Amino acid sequence: MNGRYFVWRFDASEPYRVYGTRAHYEPATGDRRCIWRGNYLVEARRIAKKANRRNMSWHERIIRAEARGFFLQEDIVAAANWADCACAGKPKDIGLKRLGGDFFLAVFCHNFYIARQILQRIKEHGRNKTSGKPDTCRPGRMQNRGSHGHGEQAFSA
Repeated sequence: MNGRYFVWRFDASEPYRVYGTRAHYEPATGDRRCIWRGNYLVEARRIAKKANRRNMSWHERIIRAEARGFFLQEDIVAAANWADCACAGKPKDIGLKRLGGDFFLAVFCHNFYIARQILQRIKEHGRNKTSGKPDTCRPGRMQNRGSHGHGEQAFSA
C-alpha cells in the first residue's frame, strides 16, 4: 500500500500499533512514543510485533510459548541473558545465579512447567531478600517426582 506509516503507542501500558497517515496525523519528530516511521506497511507491522514481544513479561512469554508448543529463539536468547535484565549485570547472590541458570535450561528445553515453577521461585527469592528473611531458596538437581502423572521433571526444593 502507498502512504506513510508509523508505529506508536499512547502510553507504556498499551501495545505498539501501526497507524497510517491517511487516517491519522503523524506524531512530531521528538515524540518518544513513536518508534518507527516509513513507507512500508509490512515493515511497520514487523516492528510493532517485535516491540510488543520485547515488552512482554516472562509470565506472558511462557503462556504464549505453551499455546504455540515451543519457545521462540528470541525467548531463549533473552533467558540466556537473564542477568542483564533481572540484575543489571552479574548477580552477586549465588542462589539467584543458580535459579537464573535453571530458568535458562528450562526455556532452552521448552519445558513450560519447570520454567513457570522457577519463575515463581525467583519471585519468592526476591521477596525473601527484601523482607530480611533467611534465604530459603535451595536450587537443586532435577529429579523425577512422578506425582504429576505425566512424568514431568521438577527441580528439588
